[in-house]
Amino acid sequence: MNALVHFRAVGKSFGNDFAVRDMNLEIARVGITALIGPSGCGKSTLLRLIVGLVSPDTGEIQFDGERIEPDTIMKIRRRLGYVIQDGGLFPHLTARRNLALQSTLFGKNRDEIEKRIAELCELTKFPSNGIDRYPLELSGGQRQRVSLMRALMLSPELLLLDEPFAALDPLVRLNLQRDLKEICAQLRQTVLVVTHDLPEAAFLADDIVLINEGRIVQRGSIADLRARPANEFAREFINAQRSAVLV
Repeated sequence: MNALVHFRAVGKSFGNDFAVRDMNLEIARVGITALIGPSGCGKSTLLRLIVGLVSPDTGEIQFDGERIEPDTIMKIRRRLGYVIQDGGLFPHLTARRNLALQSTLFGKNRDEIEKRIAELCELTKFPSNGIDRYPLELSGGQRQRVSLMRALMLSPELLLLDEPFAALDPLVRLNLQRDLKEICAQLRQTVLVVTHDLPEAAFLADDIVLINEGRIVQRGSIADLRARPANEFAREFINAQRSAVLV
C-alpha cells in the first residue's frame, strides 16, 4: 500500500478509559477510507491524533514519512483539511471571510484567495449569493459546504471529516454525500471520514475500517464485511444497520 498515514502500535487513554489500543493502521493515498463503529469506539480520536489535538501515549504516527510530534505538527497541519460535525464556522464572520482566514494568515494575496473561493464555490455548487452571508443566514447544508470549502482552501493532501453530515436531514445529507464523492474523485483527494452510519460508509468509501473499543475489528469493502464478518460484533453491527444491504 502506498500509504500517506501510518499508525504504529498507537495507544491513547483519557484517565482510566482507553480510546485507542495498540493501533496499527495505514491510510492509502488517493481515495476515501471510512472509520466506522459505535459511539466511543475511538474513531474520532484517531483524527484528533493526526491533527495533533491530542498526543499518543504509546507508539507513533507518521504523515508522509514524517513523525507527528510537537516539533512537526504545525508544518503538517498546513497539509491537512479538517471538517467537524457542526462545521466549526466562526459565526461573526461571513462565509467569504471564514474561507479567507487561514489563507490570509499563511500570506496568500487577495487575488489568489478570491480565485480559489470562486473555484471552490463552483466545485461544491455553493450559491454565489450566499458567499457574503453569515453562517446563521445559511442552511445546514450550505454551512457544511462552506466548511468543506474552507478545508480545501489550501489544497490539502489529506482531508479529515468527522461525522460531517450527521446533523443534516436525510435529503440534504444524500445530496452532500453524492457531491463529496464526486469532488474527491475529481480532485484525486485522500480522505479519512469518520461515521457511525454503515450505508454512508458503504456509499463513500471502498475501504472501510470497523473499530470497537479502540481496536480494528475488520477492514475491507462493504461486500467483505457483509459476506465475511470477522466476529460476532461485526455480524451484529452490520445486522443492526439492515438498510446497508440496499447500498
